[in-house]
Amino acid sequence: MTLNRRGFLIAAAMLAIGGGISTSHAAAQGTGDPKAAVQAFYDALEDTMKQGEQLGFEGRYKKLDPVIQQTFDVPVMAKIAIGSEWTQFTADEKTRMLEAFNRYMVTTYAARFDTYKGQKFEVGEVKQPAENRALVETKLIRSNGEPVSLNYLFRPG
Repeated sequence: MTLNRRGFLIAAAMLAIGGGISTSHAAAQGTGDPKAAVQAFYDALEDTMKQGEQLGFEGRYKKLDPVIQQTFDVPVMAKIAIGSEWTQFTADEKTRMLEAFNRYMVTTYAARFDTYKGQKFEVGEVKQPAENRALVETKLIRSNGEPVSLNYLFRPG
């Protein structure tokens, strides 16, 4: 059971662009509004960054893990990253792969968003790129003023 290079690159790209969020996951947060779900995620991420040094990596990991579980559709993202090989895995292998993919996601956020240095998250427009899809455009404004686009795709849960 391995995540091939293509799958790893897709997973990394999904994290870089924000990945997929299911509206059912957003509903679990008490909102069916994609923009509100992204804002709630960013609020938790910024709060974690502000406490980053005090929390350390493990503390950031523990704080972000439930937020990521509530916000992102981790199983769907993992299945997309793995591709057609997913169907060849046993139930136990699928479980282990989902656990590994979740750890990878949380680890990535806990490591990359470790301190707050004046960065800002801006939640922008919501667009409909296709039927039953919503794309929330956002930007991370780095402390040097450089914007980084991060977009989140919502789909029905």
